[in-house]
Amino acid sequence: MRQLYPFPLEIVDPDIVYAQEDRPVFADRPYLLVNMVSSLDGGVTLDGRTRGLSGDADRELFHALRIFPDAILAGAGTVRAERYCLPSLSVEQQQQRQVRGQARLPQLIVASARLVFDWDLPLFLHSSDRPLLLVPNDVDPVRREEATEYADLLMLSRSEDGQGVDLVEGMRELRHRGIKVLLVEGGPSLNERLLSAGLVDEVCLALSPLLLGSEAGKGASRLFGHAHLLQPVSFSLQQVLAQDDFLFLRYRVKT
Repeated sequence: MRQLYPFPLEIVDPDIVYAQEDRPVFADRPYLLVNMVSSLDGGVTLDGRTRGLSGDADRELFHALRIFPDAILAGAGTVRAERYCLPSLSVEQQQQRQVRGQARLPQLIVASARLVFDWDLPLFLHSSDRPLLLVPNDVDPVRREEATEYADLLMLSRSEDGQGVDLVEGMRELRHRGIKVLLVEGGPSLNERLLSAGLVDEVCLALSPLLLGSEAGKGASRLFGHAHLLQPVSFSLQQVLAQDDFLFLRYRVKT
């Protein structure tokens, strides 16, 4: 993989360059970075999944970004569509995390408004490493009782729009649990709500060398859905990597 910016390098190891980045520690919430893949015309899914937009280079970056965060957050729709598994790291990567004072694996967290899951999804089949579900406190009690067999639950206030949990409260609770860096893997509706709440600090965007057009991209969402912003959010470009016609762009929110 090559680095194009901030200065050219012929070979870089994404496992190292992303993990070594100096990210601030906040007292009231985790530092939050969003990782997404997009077509050239802004679509984030093909046939309802990201696989059609991805490639070997993108998958390499996807796994590199999972090495350093304390936890990974995804929306329930993304977990269902992509049939999520728990994070998997090499023994060496796990040892590196432990040297940094982290758990050997990042915790997988899922934001769910209604607790509608197929409990045979891969992430629910490991009794020793249970995912954490962020759930509104008024969720159906029968579903809540069923979910406790497969996951740990963090009960939160429902958001004012009724679309899920109060994410500001959720981020505060996650920080209290020791999570300093949180990687978000979508989907667009979760990204939208996090951005609208002012919780996004960094965006890692894999730009796929595909243009979907109106038919192939039918129904494909935008990276941040239709975020309701009072004013544009400004970002500064931090890094550009390239491999196999993919561009990997890393931006930070300007403060």
